[in-house]
Amino acid sequence: MRIILMILMIVFQITLAFGQESQTSKSSQNSQPSPVTERRIPELPRPQRKQPKITLQQALKIAESYIKKEKIDISSYYLFEAKWTLYGTDVKEPRWYFWWVNVDGALGNYVQITVSMDGKVQLLGSM
Repeated sequence: MRIILMILMIVFQITLAFGQESQTSKSSQNSQPSPVTERRIPELPRPQRKQPKITLQQALKIAESYIKKEKIDISSYYLFEAKWTLYGTDVKEPRWYFWWVNVDGALGNYVQITVSMDGKVQLLGSM
């Protein structure tokens, strides 16, 4: 039984070794990129990256002033995430998104605020 198993293992390893060798030899022979790829690269549209009208620092100041104005106690919270995102369901508009999480880590105990490029603040409901 051991002899049969050893023979099968050797045959399997030889098959893998020769299979890998043939793949590398084919790729070395075919080192030229395909002409289809070269033609399509210039045709691809370049992504449009627009700089936000309100910087991250400005949006954070707006969000913090909203928190003071609405008297939201975030003394035991820390800023967990800040990102620029597209917000909305039908028409997506760029907004800054801020997420404060409570130190105790309890589920649903967080504050989420978005700031639009017009400086409008929206408080998102927690769980």
